[in-house]
Amino acid sequence: MKWLLFLVLGTVSCAEPVQLASGALSKPAATFPSEAEVRALAASSGASDVKGSAGIVDVDRWAIPAPPAPPATYPDETIWDHLVQSSLAAHGNGVQLSATLRCAAHEAARFYTLNGGMPDTGLREQLLLRCGSSLPTHEFSYAFSSAPDSASATRIEAALTPLVQKLLDARFSDSRGEFGLSFARGHGHYAVVAFSGHPRAILEPYSQVVQGSSVTLSGELKVTADHLMAVANQGAYGVARCEVDSTLRLPAFRVTCPLAASDPTTRIAIGSSETGRVLLRPAVSLEVRRDENAAVDYDAAAYGANRVVASSEDFRRQVQADLNDARAKAGLRLLALEPQQSTTDQRIAPALFQAALKGDDSNADRLALSLMAGWDVHGGMIRTGGFFMSSVNTGRNPSRWLTQALAGPIGRFMLLEPGMSQIAIAETDLAPAGAMGLVTTYAFFETDNHQADEDDVLLQLNRQRVARGKREARRVASETALTRAADQVRRNVTTSDSALQNALQELRGAHGKQVIGSALETTNISQIRFTDAFLDAEALDVELSICHYRAPGAAWGQYVILFALLNHTVGNRTAENQRPGARPNAHFRPGRGPLLVYSAPP
Repeated sequence: MKWLLFLVLGTVSCAEPVQLASGALSKPAATFPSEAEVRALAASSGASDVKGSAGIVDVDRWAIPAPPAPPATYPDETIWDHLVQSSLAAHGNGVQLSATLRCAAHEAARFYTLNGGMPDTGLREQLLLRCGSSLPTHEFSYAFSSAPDSASATRIEAALTPLVQKLLDARFSDSRGEFGLSFARGHGHYAVVAFSGHPRAILEPYSQVVQGSSVTLSGELKVTADHLMAVANQGAYGVARCEVDSTLRLPAFRVTCPLAASDPTTRIAIGSSETGRVLLRPAVSLEVRRDENAAVDYDAAAYGANRVVASSEDFRRQVQADLNDARAKAGLRLLALEPQQSTTDQRIAPALFQAALKGDDSNADRLALSLMAGWDVHGGMIRTGGFFMSSVNTGRNPSRWLTQALAGPIGRFMLLEPGMSQIAIAETDLAPAGAMGLVTTYAFFETDNHQADEDDVLLQLNRQRVARGKREARRVASETALTRAADQVRRNVTTSDSALQNALQELRGAHGKQVIGSALETTNISQIRFTDAFLDAEALDVELSICHYRAPGAAWGQYVILFALLNHTVGNRTAENQRPGARPNAHFRPGRGPLLVYSAPP
């Protein structure tokens, strides 16, 4: 079993200011449970009976053959195909039969015949990817019989049919999602395996076999979402963000992902945050490959020492050592363990695992944010954080846990983020065997110099302007008024809106023309979604200044970006001046959320 909940606080921000009443203190851009709330949660949480999946068998390696081309329709070739289709017809619901899930179920059944049990989470995911599934998560069930290979297939099938029928009735009581079932026989075993899952996105047709340096995927989310992010594996340790088409509005999306020339296969993940939620959850998980007939050799312990450890403390120690070994090979800084935060994570983790098991997303969000807050993290002002949890089902094996995490781009994005420097680790035993592992990672603001951040923000702006068919914005010479305003915010002398208003008045006097401004406060500036006021202008001269500070009561620090638009021309029209003394208004109404526009009086 595996849950991928990862933090997206501020990952996408609209270029809009934070509205504050006159004289009000700035507010945290990211809201976490308070330190007192986290202390109460840690004190009340305790050990819980978290159950894993029974009947799992570990193998160190497994050769996955190239799958046959999926048929256009779900096959009707075996007794089990007949039973699946007749059962679905009897239930008369909207479950979609999937040939790709049937392909993965067949390979899992073949694994059972050779090993007397089901493959672990990492291998099941690889089977699904190899067969062409794009499900973000999956469920499985199976029925089996032990009988000599010479025994009558008819008798075995007759004995298994009531069990399989019960399995189908249970699954088809849910009228949603995808389903596939297949079987294999040999080595004294007969296994019937089913895979199912609920798509969170509808992808337009694409080829798993790719050429060139990138692949573009288009589709539509099936959930109402505020944000989408996509990442792709690069080599043994790398991960790269995919470029999200900023001209499309969710639920529609298009992403272009880079492909490393030396990678025979590339795993890609797309995540989204539902409206009203702060954590990204997987929406798509898929694999593309360069050779249609290439086989894949699954290595269950590609990272780490591959050994079972005796205690949670040993698990933490070994995960840190194995992850730091991977980070060192990737040329990244090593992570220092936060012992006090690890204790807090350890106390809250069981309740979080249970919430995730039950599908209690609201409670899972609250508990995850309690850990992400990092109230017990020491080392400076937190800039950002990562969160990842998943499980291994046969023993407390840190290497297998880490391999499952780093096999996918989301795990890499969380655990191999270059800027992270601190880590907290928790582990809870699963019954009858296995472990749930959870890590939180943290990065700090390490400099007051944000020149590189300013260059990146301008680059994002110009990419989005070019996508709209507009000329690139021109950055004007550094404006000391904006720099002073940002410094005042950094020192908590004034709020961002007050500082910006003062700077705009000074700029208006210096340039003798109207100046428009905007202030953005966010915990992440890596993917800003600029609004129409920035993107529709035919010509745009812009200056910006970035600082960071911690708002009163905030767990993390946050960025402040102050924008000044000195030449804002739409067609042949320059934005009109506001009357003297006018308050900020919204006469430039963006297409994706409000943007308040500040004009200094003449």
